Amino acid sequence: MRSNILATRFPVFVLFVAPAAHAGADPLAPAPATASAKADSTARLPLCLIGEAGIGWMASPSEVRRRYNAGIDVALSVEWRGRSPWALAARGEYHDFPNSSAIYSGYYNSNGAVPTSLANATLVSGRAYDLVLSPMLRFARDWWIDAGAGYGYFDSGFGSDQTFIDGATGQEVKVPGTTGWCGVAAAGIRYEFQPNPRDRVLVGGRWYELVLKDRTLQCFRLGAGYRFQ
Repeated sequence: MRSNILATRFPVFVLFVAPAAHAGADPLAPAPATASAKADSTARLPLCLIGEAGIGWMASPSEVRRRYNAGIDVALSVEWRGRSPWALAARGEYHDFPNSSAIYSGYYNSNGAVPTSLANATLVSGRAYDLVLSPMLRFARDWWIDAGAGYGYFDSGFGSDQTFIDGATGQEVKVPGTTGWCGVAAAGIRYEFQPNPRDRVLVGGRWYELVLKDRTLQCFRLGAGYRFQ
């Protein structure tokens, strides 16, 4: 009789006690972290600062572009990120347009050039400053796109009221690409990666448009940046 009781109760004992013994003192303790639970190498931060630098150039219009060479572009942005793929960036930018040192020939009405006498007398460089607010979207693990708008100031190197006499018509003409405040539209794409456990680096390109009173300037930039933790 005693052996029958042991025979019926022993499997029940093994069923409840053996798993607890295998798990240790605390059978409810969480399982250890696995490799897949490691932090994402591009983990989002709620607020981060990004510095960028690169080469920028003016693409159009030709009557303004021909006055300038490619120059240095720098930007500093603050980004607000959450757990969703969306983020928001406030970006301040500086664009340098060095003088091309070209000798312009002809008249404004004939080929869009600034007359030789005026260009040689000044040989100035242009620059622009702007502040843009951009929504951002992370569309792949390490890729971001953004598009936004803002306000800026374009300094052509000529005064806002600089004029010359067009030799073809005898009329007084303003230098195209007027100095002054302007609306700004911008868009960009970038690849963000982590070369080591501490640093985060990004590379990418941007398009931006400066809407002046008399012209709309189309510009581009290629560059790299660093994301401060």
